[in-house]
Amino acid sequence: MRSRPSRWHARYQQRFAAPQTVVVQPTTRCNLNCRYCYLPFRKLKHQMSPDVAEALAQAVGQLDDSGHPIGIVWHGGEPLAVGQQNFRALLTPFEGLRRAGRIHHYVQTNATLITDTWCELLTGYDVRVGVSIDGPAALNAERVDLRCKPAFDRVLRGIAQLREHGIPFSVISVVGTLGIAMPEELLEFLTSLGGHSVGFNIEEIEGVNTDREPPTAGQAEEFWRRILTWTRQHPGAPAVREVERLAEYLQLIRSGRRAEWDGRRLDSIPTISWKGDVVLLSPELADTAAPEYGDFVAGNILDRPCPRSSVMPTGCATSATFSPAWTAARPNASSSTSAAAPRPPTATSRTATSRPPRPTTAGSPGRPWSRPCPRSQPRRLLHEGPGSTRHIRHPRRDGVDSHARRPDPGGR
Repeated sequence: MRSRPSRWHARYQQRFAAPQTVVVQPTTRCNLNCRYCYLPFRKLKHQMSPDVAEALAQAVGQLDDSGHPIGIVWHGGEPLAVGQQNFRALLTPFEGLRRAGRIHHYVQTNATLITDTWCELLTGYDVRVGVSIDGPAALNAERVDLRCKPAFDRVLRGIAQLREHGIPFSVISVVGTLGIAMPEELLEFLTSLGGHSVGFNIEEIEGVNTDREPPTAGQAEEFWRRILTWTRQHPGAPAVREVERLAEYLQLIRSGRRAEWDGRRLDSIPTISWKGDVVLLSPELADTAAPEYGDFVAGNILDRPCPRSSVMPTGCATSATFSPAWTAARPNASSSTSAAAPRPPTATSRTATSRPPRPTTAGSPGRPWSRPCPRSQPRRLLHEGPGSTRHIRHPRRDGVDSHARRPDPGGR
């Protein structure tokens, strides 16, 4: 006996394309203890096994070849905290895909562990790098180690190693109540680091970060206004991620191509946790749960898959897979769009301004991993404040190269 396809299947296929960015959590551990961090398990040494990486590589290999490499974004915790030998073991299952041009590796790191040998490994696997740093020493003061020692000098040493080895990098900064009033100083400093692009995540109340005061929506609006002014005055400076997105959107709208923008499908940004759990929409949801909603896990990559079929057998698991219609697997998974900078076709995370999450729902046929059929209980994001998690539009529908915009689908 077969059940009818969920009414969410068609809606999902209309709105979502096959994923072009996959976030991978090699470990929950981080060697820093940033005061605004939302991760609850950053002091625990949970680590991904090669079996999970192998299953993920096989799933990615089942995707149709779009002609553009899929971004495999190693996220944390601190990805480099697994050590070079373990990191190499996690990269190895992807080598066939990488050499064939099917995938490209990215890593979002705090840079404190980068050494000559790390640079050799990153170069050998052609891993593109994003560095998390919040600005000059005063603005970076929230980034401390487990002994509450500032990490600033160690971050700069890591960046110097990248530059010495000729490894290009992007920069991501978390903007709190101090930095929100200093956009010009922040941009001047980040430009001096030598990265090819910069991006900003406005601090939010999320995860275990619940007792701090984030910037207000008014402060965020003023911040972005001054960012726009600064970028116009410094045309040779590194690209600002959010400004590029807004510029692309406005160019399409003003040239009468609104339909092209509206027709783009979204990337669900699947995240694979260290133990193989799959969440969609936002890496932050990998370790998030709430009493009224439970967790946000859509499946596990190691579970036995159901047959490839557009109609699922009764009792079989509904998939959270790398299919052309990646499923949210639980109805009413939420996302939101940005009022300040409309969300473009790239892989990355939060931008500023406040808008409540807008429900989006989905389901899809089964493919490479699964769990028992999704519960009908509604889900929503747990984010509050002037920044929010949101979908990204498909990065390849219009030929946009997102090299400068990866990594960081949520990285801090």
